Amino acid sequence: MLTASILISLVFLVIGFYYKRSIKDLSQFFYYKETNNKRKLIFSLTAANLTLGTGLVYLAAGGFSNGLIFFLIPLCIFIGYLLLNKFLKYVKFSSNSNYFDFIDNEIGDKSKFKFLITLILIVTFLFVLSYEIFASSSILTPLLFDTNDILYQILVAIVLILVSLIYATSSGMKGVIKSDILQLCLILLALLFLIFGNQKIDFTDLDIYSKFKFNGPIILTTILAGINAISTQFYSILNHGVITNAEPQDRASILKKVGIFSGLILSLFILFGLILPNDANISDFTVLLKESYSKSSLVFIGIGFLSIIYSTLDSLLVIISMFTYKNILNKDIINTNKKDLNNVKAIISFCFILILFPLGWFFFNKPSLFYLLLGIGSGITVVVPLIILSGFLLKNSKIKALRNAYIYPFFIFFITAHLVYIYLMKNEELAKYLSYISYIFFAISSIYALIIAFLINKKWKKQKL
Repeated sequence: MLTASILISLVFLVIGFYYKRSIKDLSQFFYYKETNNKRKLIFSLTAANLTLGTGLVYLAAGGFSNGLIFFLIPLCIFIGYLLLNKFLKYVKFSSNSNYFDFIDNEIGDKSKFKFLITLILIVTFLFVLSYEIFASSSILTPLLFDTNDILYQILVAIVLILVSLIYATSSGMKGVIKSDILQLCLILLALLFLIFGNQKIDFTDLDIYSKFKFNGPIILTTILAGINAISTQFYSILNHGVITNAEPQDRASILKKVGIFSGLILSLFILFGLILPNDANISDFTVLLKESYSKSSLVFIGIGFLSIIYSTLDSLLVIISMFTYKNILNKDIINTNKKDLNNVKAIISFCFILILFPLGWFFFNKPSLFYLLLGIGSGITVVVPLIILSGFLLKNSKIKALRNAYIYPFFIFFITAHLVYIYLMKNEELAKYLSYISYIFFAISSIYALIIAFLINKKWKKQKL
């Protein structure tokens, strides 16, 4: 498996170096402009949305613990994409812009809308990068080296970082999309082995009735997870970044198909958890894999896992650097030269330096993967009501009324949510409420957004009179 992992990593590096020669400026680095590129964008965004953290730690474990009802989560992901599709239908921003930049220009020169939302997204997804590298190295290391020693985990993490950094900075979005297509094929192959290659499962003797689990806690968990699955599509920096490569008239069909494919593929992770025996050790995936699969099956599963992490890292790196350059630094992407391209590559390298700090903390403190995932996402949901509010005001020609004074509290909600998470983590008795933080602050920010909409509407009516 180690040899196969090295070879597939070299393949992705070759793809990066191959497309490097066609990248001359930032527009070519950030945007993939080809005729009939819709299908490639669908495959790329689908692959980028698949992560080991969501797939194994969240969905597979959720399917194992909660049963068939957890299939509602992929359905909610599809619903989230449908709603995002309807939402963006009224926003015809150009291909060299993004939704937040477009809204900022509509509000006016002094608006902090795109800066604050982009800052929240970048901070959150840098932690997501750290988390995915940590989770992936924890899962891959025992499969590659037959040991869970922390030094080997750090070695795997370093290799993941270097490979992603080299081919992402070499080829930009074009290389990312091309490699994502291969990665998606390898991910699907791995999922087939994961489901049908388990030597301890007899499908003819599978007790499907035992998978019907309906009680108060399971229903509540599923409802909350469904809300999160829908809202995620609105704040996903991957969605907002990749969709800028499509022409405005193509975005609706692309998002709809990504929702279908993402929901179906993520359902396979739930199916994997669902068919496991009731006494399976779901808390330790590597032990579970080694006990249940042949060595040949583990090779394909391992390559698929490796493809999952690469498809996430490369896409996030390019898109985070794009949003940093465009929305934070407020720089032009179109009229650029080689120096600007090198500056962006420096930004990507700096991003990796930043994630080394939380990554180091993760390795030496070994937090629970599940609670760590909850912590990273505890504050990000507050931007969803703000995004929806901006779309509502834009549709009703009231967007200029969205002053900075209305926007700043959302950033305060974001900081407060993470402070509450840190406080609860330190208290064992209160730690059981960790999973509710994001939903509580989502509710608070939603109520606040409704109040803003009411006040702006009331003020608008007075001005008309």
